[in-house]
Amino acid sequence: ESPVINTKEILMESSLPLEIIVHGSPVVMYMSHDLYENTKVLEANKNSDRKYRDKNVLLLIDDKGNEHPVYRDNNGNNHMLLSKELCYMPILKELNELGAKSFRIEGCSYDSDTLRNIIKDYKKALKNLELCSEIFNEFDYDCLGFTLGAMQFN
Repeated sequence: ESPVINTKEILMESSLPLEIIVHGSPVVMYMSHDLYENTKVLEANKNSDRKYRDKNVLLLIDDKGNEHPVYRDNNGNNHMLLSKELCYMPILKELNELGAKSFRIEGCSYDSDTLRNIIKDYKKALKNLELCSEIFNEFDYDCLGFTLGAMQFN
């Protein structure tokens, strides 16, 4: 993640084609210890107010109540994702105009149907960048909300 002013500078001045993550929940923290092991010895909190869609995923809840999903890889390392999903659909046209050559969706936490629909929406937007706001307003799937991440800061 990078603030808007840095992202703009990098995109405009790079002599290499650049890829930018435009949607999904990128990993914000890697942990070499296995938090899931703790669930074998500690009683799980059966919080009925849990908002995250996948009930089999471990959550770290911060002091503001944001639920950060934690996934475990095959080696037992844990990967914490953003609470809200990164979504650059509202600024996709500007990113394209600044020179971004590839747009990536972090899709590891989506089921197949949701990922298929997100990809379809981004393909539609890239064919006609004037539709980005309209497409964004029509997003309709279960998530904890969207964020521009560091792009909302200068």
